[in-house]
Amino acid sequence: MRNKVERENSACGGKRRSIDQAYIRASPCSENAGFTLVEMLVVLVITAVMAAMMVVGIRQMQAWTQLEERQSVQLTLEAVADHISGELSGALLLPLFEGENEGFTPMKGTGDSLQFVAVIRTGFSTKGLRETWYATEPSSSGQILVRKSRPHRFLQQGEVPALQTDELYDGVTRLEFDYLMRDSEDVVAWLDTWTKQTQLPAAIRITIYRTVGRHELNASRTVSLSH
Repeated sequence: MRNKVERENSACGGKRRSIDQAYIRASPCSENAGFTLVEMLVVLVITAVMAAMMVVGIRQMQAWTQLEERQSVQLTLEAVADHISGELSGALLLPLFEGENEGFTPMKGTGDSLQFVAVIRTGFSTKGLRETWYATEPSSSGQILVRKSRPHRFLQQGEVPALQTDELYDGVTRLEFDYLMRDSEDVVAWLDTWTKQTQLPAAIRITIYRTVGRHELNASRTVSLSH
């Protein structure tokens, strides 16, 4: 009888130990469950590397976008400079009628504006002999480059000339003109104004500036007027 009870207790104990071992294996606190510290560190390192790659990619994209913007602005500046130099190359030795009281004056120029007489395009397929002004005026984007012109003819007393204004380029930083003077002894010098002169300068240098971000872009042309 005693042996029978001991066998039953032994059997029950073995079964209990089996159940305890199974519980331990299934327990979330066992050594094989969850993440280890090494695994978490690996995940953090991979995340940091991916974040750094994303930052580098975004900066490269921004750099490319800014470069494309600067290239676009530079091309526009070059086109505007070509347009002005093309019209200025046709400047004629004719008097400005606004300068009648100053005698024969074929051109008036300052550091940021210019007035002369030339045959310029007034429409899609029309041209005319015009007194022409190039200057800048204030705008919401900074300054706008404009061309004003009117027919080159004598004005009747009290007549107000009808000016045609064409906006060429908005957002310029500044416009500069320089005038090359050559005297009878072939001594040359660049001047920043051209007023009260009875002749045209030997050449004019035009420079248009625009700031894009931290970069100041410009386009420059030198036009010879030694006809």
